[in-house]
Amino acid sequence: MANFRLIRCTIYRDEWFLNLDVDAKLLFIYLFSNDLASACGIYRIPFKVIVFESGIKEDRVRELLDEFRHDGKAEYEDGIIWVKNMREHQETRSPKLQVAIQRDIAQ
Repeated sequence: MANFRLIRCTIYRDEWFLNLDVDAKLLFIYLFSNDLASACGIYRIPFKVIVFESGIKEDRVRELLDEFRHDGKAEYEDGIIWVKNMREHQETRSPKLQVAIQRDIAQ
């Protein structure tokens, strides 16, 4: 997908994000900034890739993904992740990014 992401700095003042453990913050940012992430926030990614690339232990990743689901931030099932409100944490003024988001949603 994209080889770079612009992330809104305001994420660091988000009430939910502020209360996360360090590894949870890392995983959440990883979910919308890895090279498989789509602009719309829904994409395929093997669980083993998440574990390997994030450097977080498998059991902890499962625990954090459950927390993210409970908090309404992300859903992971059968190799597909949905990072809800992903666009809120990215720079979205780019017309090209808007086209990419619409293309991803249509797939």
